[in-house]
Amino acid sequence: LMTIIGPILSVGQKGKPMSIAVAYKVAANPQDARVEPDGRIDWSRGKLGISDYDPAAIQVAREAADVSGTELVGVSVGTVAATAAKEKKNVLARGLDRVMTLGDDKTSEWSSVQVAGALAALIQRIGGVTLVVTGDASVDEGAQLMPALVGARLGLPTFLEVTHVEPSGTGWQITQNYD
Repeated sequence: LMTIIGPILSVGQKGKPMSIAVAYKVAANPQDARVEPDGRIDWSRGKLGISDYDPAAIQVAREAADVSGTELVGVSVGTVAATAAKEKKNVLARGLDRVMTLGDDKTSEWSSVQVAGALAALIQRIGGVTLVVTGDASVDEGAQLMPALVGARLGLPTFLEVTHVEPSGTGWQITQNYD
C-alpha cells in the first residue's frame, strides 16, 4: 500500500517537463536497536537502509513515470549519514532518475511538521510535479502522518491506502484499498 498526494487533474507549468516525486526515508532498522538498562535506546548498531514501506511506493511511482513519460525524482530529509552518497546510490539503483535531499543531523530532532515542510520545499523546487507518492509509514516511527502533512503543505489532496495508479486523460486514476 502507498499514499498518493496530488491533484486529480495534472496542472503543469508551460515549458517545464512534468515530474513525479517519491518520498523515501533512510533510517536505522529498529530491529538493530538495543534498550539500555536506564531505558535509553542505543541505535549505534542500527544499519541504515530505506524504510520497509518505501520500495513498493518507488516501484509504483517508477511504473507511473514510465507510462506517462515523466521523470521520477526521489526526495528525502534526514541526517547527513542518511543522505550521504552511499544511500543516494542505493536508492537510485531502485529506479529513480535523480534524488533531492536535505541532510542535516539536526533533522533527527525535528517534529513531523518540520520534516513535512522540508519535504514539501524539496518537491516545490523540482517544479512541474503532478504526483507525489509515499509509503504509508516509515519503519522508525510508523505514525502515518507524513503524507497528510506534506499534502497539506503543498495544498494538495492526499489519498491513503492506494494499491494502483495510472494516467487517465489529463490526470491520474487511483485504486484504494477499502478493507
